[in-house]
Amino acid sequence: MKPYTDTQQHFRSNRKHLRITTVLPCEVGQPGGTLCAAQILDLSIGGLKFSCSQNTVNYIIPDSERTVGLIMDVEIDVQFNLPSDNKQTVVIKTGARIIHSERLAQDVFHVGIQFKTLDASAFRQLEEYINNLDR
Repeated sequence: MKPYTDTQQHFRSNRKHLRITTVLPCEVGQPGGTLCAAQILDLSIGGLKFSCSQNTVNYIIPDSERTVGLIMDVEIDVQFNLPSDNKQTVVIKTGARIIHSERLAQDVFHVGIQFKTLDASAFRQLEEYINNLDR
């Protein structure tokens, strides 16, 4: 498979990739800015969903785009570590865009993002991680 560089908005009904449930820490932030802690809830080679606080949502989503539940086109940076079979951690760093958000509680938000680009190495590692968890 080639690296993921999809530029089309995607909706839940037309997902292209297997999505797995997982719990991994991650960091998200404005491009080139400070990264804030979040937690990955599900993951695919095309994107992921993370849980975060209202402060994080306020930081990564501009006021003009902050209508919860609507699909948006806000770019962010995301970084997370994947455990691998050889006991080494693989660091995934990529740009992404927020495609939806939802508020679950006073200070709990879920945010879905779509990867903008993944280099070939990150793509292979992510694909291997997902395939191993799906077995």
